[in-house]
Amino acid sequence: MEKSNIVLSNFLDGRIKLYQDNTAFKFCTDSFLFFNFISQFLKGYEKVIEIGCGVGLISILLKKRFPNLKVWAFDIQEDLVELAKKSAKINKVDINFFVEDVKNIKKHFKTGFFDAVICNPPFWEENLENKPKLEKKKIAFCEEKANLKDFLYAGRYLLKDKGNYFLMIHTKRLTKVFKLSFELNLMPKILRPVYPKITKNSKISFLILKKNSKDAFDILPPLIVYTENNFYTKEVENFYKASWLKV
Repeated sequence: MEKSNIVLSNFLDGRIKLYQDNTAFKFCTDSFLFFNFISQFLKGYEKVIEIGCGVGLISILLKKRFPNLKVWAFDIQEDLVELAKKSAKINKVDINFFVEDVKNIKKHFKTGFFDAVICNPPFWEENLENKPKLEKKKIAFCEEKANLKDFLYAGRYLLKDKGNYFLMIHTKRLTKVFKLSFELNLMPKILRPVYPKITKNSKISFLILKKNSKDAFDILPPLIVYTENNFYTKEVENFYKASWLKV
């Protein structure tokens, strides 16, 4: 990891600072919206783990918002985990970051250890044409190291009974997610599709899968990111105010 590729980014008017690697996947609005979705369903004292945490933005935000959460997070890319650790330190939060392949998670925890699992798995399958050229971005965007079933299986193993698996997924892959989740008894509980604009198709969706549950399935109103004039909608504007986050 060349130091010249590392930047310290200010987020939420500088109230959050995050080390990032210009050659890797960088956080974006989608990640922040996903954090806000997750936050609605946490009580604030659970044991939570993020699978494939990258540079750690979601875990850091969750710990800032809910100081009593016990948070673990891991990624297969060691250099990104090191950046996540540095960011946690500069933001004064205590998170258990570690390096691991999602397929080896049984080495670290007994099954059912966590109340909630968070994951933004690679959006595309391994055989995607026109893959990103940079290796770190390939791992983040494509199933280079693990596939969707690997991520879902790990989440099922880590979750306690009736625990929530928070998933951000490309909307086009929902059919596959539902097929695999039924096989693993991770039952769809809540879906919220996200639309760039009211006139555009949904690109990503936020989904809660519940382990060994018989709860009814709900589809929430859509989350619209931009107005037709390319401003944030009021809902997204309110997210960015982050009134819960002190200076």
